[in-house]
Amino acid sequence: MTSGQAADILAVPPATEKRAILGLLEPTKVGKIEEILQKHEINILDFTTSKFIKCPPDMTVQRARRKFREMARSMDVVMYFYIVNETGRLLGVIGIKESCLWLRMMRC
Repeated sequence: MTSGQAADILAVPPATEKRAILGLLEPTKVGKIEEILQKHEINILDFTTSKFIKCPPDMTVQRARRKFREMARSMDVVMYFYIVNETGRLLGVIGIKESCLWLRMMRC
């Protein structure tokens, strides 16, 4: 078993059980496993953003393109349009690359 696999398993039990299990392992492996476990504790919310482009399902392509141009200036990366209803419920997701391909086809 690799150190990464062991860390995945040890990420589940309570701290007391984790320490007991680590006490049974080779000291050289324990250091690697503990290092990986510390990285497991990084909060996923540190990698999220509240800035995203959401559009109603009836928005025209031209309006969506304008909205994209306006909003993308203040964003690091834009990968998707999120299609939401009037209450904000997610109806679908369109990738930017997919939407660009669709726009090129519509221009024909």
